[in-house]
Amino acid sequence: MSFYNSTTGSVSNSTIQNNTYGVYIYKALPEIENCTIANNSSRGIYLYRTNDIQGDRTQIIGNEICNSNYDGIYLYKSSPDIRNNVIYDHQCGISGFNNSSPWLGNLNFLGYNNIYDNSYSNLEFVVDCNPDLGQSSCTTHGGHNQITGDAYHVWAETDCYVMAQVNYWYPYTDVRFSAHDGSTINREYPLPSPVFGSRLAGGSSPEESAFDSDFSNATEEPVTNLMDYYKPEWPILNKLIFARNLIYLGGNEDAQSICKEVIENNPDSTLSFFALDILWESSRHEQAKPGYDLKAFESYLQELSNKKEKKELYGYSELLSASYNEDKAITTADKVYSEYEDTFLQESALLQNFMYYYHELNDLKMAEQIYNQMKSEFPNSTSTRKAREHMEFSNASLAKNSMNASPAKQISGLLPFEYSISSNYPNPFNPSTTIEYTLPKTSRIKTVIYNLVGQKVKTYSDLDKHSGIHSLTWDGHNDSGMDVPSGLYILHFYAESLDDEDNKSVFTKSIKMLLLR
Repeated sequence: MSFYNSTTGSVSNSTIQNNTYGVYIYKALPEIENCTIANNSSRGIYLYRTNDIQGDRTQIIGNEICNSNYDGIYLYKSSPDIRNNVIYDHQCGISGFNNSSPWLGNLNFLGYNNIYDNSYSNLEFVVDCNPDLGQSSCTTHGGHNQITGDAYHVWAETDCYVMAQVNYWYPYTDVRFSAHDGSTINREYPLPSPVFGSRLAGGSSPEESAFDSDFSNATEEPVTNLMDYYKPEWPILNKLIFARNLIYLGGNEDAQSICKEVIENNPDSTLSFFALDILWESSRHEQAKPGYDLKAFESYLQELSNKKEKKELYGYSELLSASYNEDKAITTADKVYSEYEDTFLQESALLQNFMYYYHELNDLKMAEQIYNQMKSEFPNSTSTRKAREHMEFSNASLAKNSMNASPAKQISGLLPFEYSISSNYPNPFNPSTTIEYTLPKTSRIKTVIYNLVGQKVKTYSDLDKHSGIHSLTWDGHNDSGMDVPSGLYILHFYAESLDDEDNKSVFTKSIKMLLLR
């Protein structure tokens, strides 16, 4: 199922399986409800730049999403409403990049998502993503999601603020939560036991009843002026949470005033990226009035971009402004890349150009060149991993003009010219790590992992692989399925070509991997 360019509509009570993408959403706002989305080779649901559409959020409600190679739900500049879903058996359950701030529940509804047994992370957010997974408040406000398994529960990277209160996590240990590069995960008030027992039950457990008795769903009297409750002396975070709540209640103009005040007075704070994201959200809301809509947001981004100081917030604003001026999208990203050396903006600019070539222009040869640059400069980054995953399915590109592209155009220039294997990512790692390798010819490969005293820990059976980009993941288990201890391990990779019987190519290389439990 594919939705393009501001289309709406719904898909409900359907089974969607055995595709590259189960549902592909390109700058559109459909509803996906009560579907089984299974066994899709790349991703279950893929959303691209739905934030750029004026209107309500994409609705993803009551679905079973399982058994994709990469992500159950992938978000790029997209912020859907995700409730009552079961999401399992992917590399990542929900993966969001660049201003992707989904709601897992909202002011009126609890989340009731059951996200479990995803091999790398259940929830992954990178670069100014500020998802709302639930908040303890005096009204029903999301939360009550069940997130379990041995992978990372939440991975937050580069100026993300994850509000994740009132959820059930198992196991509830610090190692399952990773927040770095200016990111924060607020996981206060965890629920002590599962919130439901079956797919869409949403029933009341004893701890939920206690929660509801402490935090009533009803207010004692109607609120006439929301800003009467605002306190200018509040900490920045309190101001921004209040502003985001105002959007729920129709106070877009006041929310924007608060966000601009935070941005202008605190441009060096990582929370200013959170403010910029809330400003974007309020501008694209379906109730946004002229002067407070996406057009006004575009003008404000340009105002920030034109400031003389070289602050990361201003450079990021310049990248965002390219979403509204696609004729300058590539040159803008190139400019930010060159002007903000040794900052996260270089990586973000490369990813933005990669996605633009891949989706907007369907120029897969240029997309591959950008990906190779990312591999060289940021070999262990999450953005590079996502670019690699796109290239593995590049012959199934669903860009807006790809329907008329010939197969020759789609795959030209994508085959590697030589054998290679990259460093594992992440490194150090816990609980799993991924190794990417490229094959110029159909080859038989063998991989063995050794400990420092030379003992074999894990052996992968001989596999025949076609030419292209491939990967394997090690979950820290030995051949008997047991956890191995923390320490340094050596992966030995062997590949022998199968195409030329008289002139076989052989490639071997070893890499070091550090496991920290």
